[in-house]
Amino acid sequence: MAGYLKMGDRNYIGTLVSSSDGLENGVFVTMDYANGQVDVPADDATGLVGFVQNEIDFLNPHGKDETDFSINTDDYARVSVATEGKMYVTDKITSTYAGISVGDEMAVGANGQLALVADLTAIDLTGFHTTFIVKEKVTLYGNDAVIVVTKVK
Repeated sequence: MAGYLKMGDRNYIGTLVSSSDGLENGVFVTMDYANGQVDVPADDATGLVGFVQNEIDFLNPHGKDETDFSINTDDYARVSVATEGKMYVTDKITSTYAGISVGDEMAVGANGQLALVADLTAIDLTGFHTTFIVKEKVTLYGNDAVIVVTKVK
């Protein structure tokens, strides 16, 4: 697992399917309700985003663990809509870890990974509907990770 919901409601959207193979836990996605799909953004995600936290839900999970689990096209995704105040832990980060500090503002960039706003293409903060404030730098399954709290504009 590359991430999980640390604090917030445990309500998930379970009616949307992945539009691509290899959708991993811990990434942020855009939601297309009209087509019933979620997908990682190809560029900066300036709209509403959701956080992927799938569970291994098949009968024989032998050889699978949460750190490398992903779903494929047309599999149902377990998505937590990033609403105000929810806290997430993720190691899906594109910015240089040493350059991230507590209190920094991050947003969702390409491939659904978090980046410091200054590192993104759309660096104008008014362009982002959802951003995240770094609360703590941590280690998740041996990887550098951040705990962030959602800020919705």
